[in-house]
Amino acid sequence: MSVARIRMVNFSSEEEAQSFQEKYIYDAPELIPEAEQLLLINTSPDSVLSVAIYPDDKIAEIGLNKIDAYLKDRSQGIKDSFHLEGEVTLKHCHPH
Repeated sequence: MSVARIRMVNFSSEEEAQSFQEKYIYDAPELIPEAEQLLLINTSPDSVLSVAIYPDDKIAEIGLNKIDAYLKDRSQGIKDSFHLEGEVTLKHCHPH
């Protein structure tokens, strides 16, 4: 059973959001290599939504702890953040 961790992050400015995205895109694959899939969605000029899919709850908890620490180290430009989690009931990727 795959588990998704979805996190919404709002930043204090567009510049902070852009800076975070540039760094996260580089860091995330190495930070949480346990993730089966990673997505980062720019939802507005000053916010992002991240989705990480893990193989199970235990691995998802490890990923959550790593991301929490990562965000704490970069909390200066973050206005607020929250996360949701749940079982993945559909995981479809269009073959190209």
